[in-house]
Amino acid sequence: MMNIDAKLKFYNGPATVEFTKYRDGNRVAILLIHPDGERLCTATVNIPEATLREGEVIIKDYSENVGVFDTLVANGIIADAGRSVACGYVEARVAKLLVTP
Repeated sequence: MMNIDAKLKFYNGPATVEFTKYRDGNRVAILLIHPDGERLCTATVNIPEATLREGEVIIKDYSENVGVFDTLVANGIIADAGRSVACGYVEARVAKLLVTP
């Protein structure tokens, strides 16, 4: 767990970053947790058909999660991988994890 300063569409304040795995057990999920223990958001999205390189995740920076990509970059959790993948009607950004989950 890591403590960060989150700047999201709906929340601006301290949060804890937690890492877990999606049900398939292969991909990393990033969660942002409020100081009271409630989940603020799941910062990633799992798109099984998307090809990812080792250490990459797909960031959900749309809808209620606007701001999560910049928050994770600013706090040294991820770096922009320079590409995105289709996710319904939007594009989800691919990022390289800079920390070991």
